[in-house]
Amino acid sequence: SYRVISNEFIKFLPLICEIDKQSAKKSIVVSIEGSSASGKTTLGNILKDIYDCNLFHMDDFFLRPEQRTPERFAEVGGNVDRERFLAEVLIPLSEKREVCYRRFDCSTQKLCEPVNATPKKLNFIEGAYSLHPALEKYYDFSDNNQQRANILFRHALNCFNYIRNCKTQFFIRALVLNIIRMLFFLRTI
Repeated sequence: SYRVISNEFIKFLPLICEIDKQSAKKSIVVSIEGSSASGKTTLGNILKDIYDCNLFHMDDFFLRPEQRTPERFAEVGGNVDRERFLAEVLIPLSEKREVCYRRFDCSTQKLCEPVNATPKKLNFIEGAYSLHPALEKYYDFSDNNQQRANILFRHALNCFNYIRNCKTQFFIRALVLNIIRMLFFLRTI
């Protein structure tokens, strides 16, 4: 189909063409994954300006205070309530059902009133860990290899910062544990 787009969107033309191609066949769920401040939200908003679509934000699914444990934060993507995101957004989208989710408000540390969204032909999810391995099977379109590389990079950076700030007596233990974790992730790539 023919579409007139603004010059600001020209750099996204290959992505727009691929989205058009994929969505011509069926409704799709697309993950926009990337590192911090890489433009995920900006891209999501640009796509929302171009398409009649839903845009969901992983920032709305941070952990509630009672969920924040050292064990949870030790997990890759442990700061995101992926279980709630899966139950409230991805499963309903995959079943073509009404989505009803509760945004987490960081300023009040509470869940907000429910937000309803009807599944559309295009459904974008933007945010770090949006394509977490526990969630990836629910997406129709994403760059899985790039996502795994991003997770590995973030995990390695977190390990480095942890070790750098660690007291000497814990240095060797932390180093060994984090190398084991990184090797496990490398095997899955």
